[in-house]
Amino acid sequence: MPRGLLVALALCAPIAARAEAPDPPWSRGVTPAAKASAQKLLEQGNELFLANKYKEALAKYEAAVEIWDHPAIRFNMVRAQVALDRPLDAYDNLEKALAYGAGPLEDTVYQEAQNYQRLLAKQVSHLEVSCDQAGVVVALDGEALVTCPGTQRVRRTPGRHFLMGRGAALATLARDVVLIGGETETIALHLVRPAVATEPRWARWKPWTVVAGGAVLAGVGVGFNLRARSHRDELDRRSIESCANGCTEQQFTALGLADLESKVSRDNRISIAALVVGGAAILTGGALVVSNRRAIEISAEPGGARVSIAGRF
Repeated sequence: MPRGLLVALALCAPIAARAEAPDPPWSRGVTPAAKASAQKLLEQGNELFLANKYKEALAKYEAAVEIWDHPAIRFNMVRAQVALDRPLDAYDNLEKALAYGAGPLEDTVYQEAQNYQRLLAKQVSHLEVSCDQAGVVVALDGEALVTCPGTQRVRRTPGRHFLMGRGAALATLARDVVLIGGETETIALHLVRPAVATEPRWARWKPWTVVAGGAVLAGVGVGFNLRARSHRDELDRRSIESCANGCTEQQFTALGLADLESKVSRDNRISIAALVVGGAAILTGGALVVSNRRAIEISAEPGGARVSIAGRF
């Protein structure tokens, strides 16, 4: 049979069948004028198809099916979509083309449609995703698929796909899904709250010991500072009493004022050193205490877990 005749049969057969079934479901409510318009678009599409202009032919078939949703026109759309490597669209239209069985199609076309059905079945995978938590949104390959609770069944090309579930206060679930042609993959999602555990870098007492040591040193510094002030007050008082009109160096030493001045200087040096070292120790110990609180977050996922570590401040 010539190729052009085979394509044309997709619509010629149901026209002949109408003599036996005056008002079949695929023709109900369609006026003769509408049928004539669809027939004309179909013939134009067939010419383009035979010229290997599949995209343009598909546009004609789509325009025709808008006027008359006839299974035979749908099947011509399948032919064009297969030629354009669009198996998912072809599969959808083939289902519609075969919705009424062999009735709307000529025998040879119906047999061809069944062959396409077997071919496309291996090029299409089925995925069913269900979830039970309100507010969770599941996306497939970056596009929203289902808002939970609910179930969604979709068709996709075989191969690797990316599934992600997100929900407030729940650990994000992300996983690869490998779909196989002709098979159905069923996935039930349930997100969990992230489990958080703390694991110190060192024994907890160590950084606090540094802080405590710094505090002790700072306390010593404060003590020596107070003693230096006391010695300074005594030096000032005695200097006023004994050397109101001035003292020679020998008199200053003999009165014990030189020794008292030496004590003031010594206590000030010790106070400053203790405060500086103690303050540094407190800051260092505090930093160690904070950095010792590493948070380990464990997010449960099917087939494993995702672990992330971060400092908590």
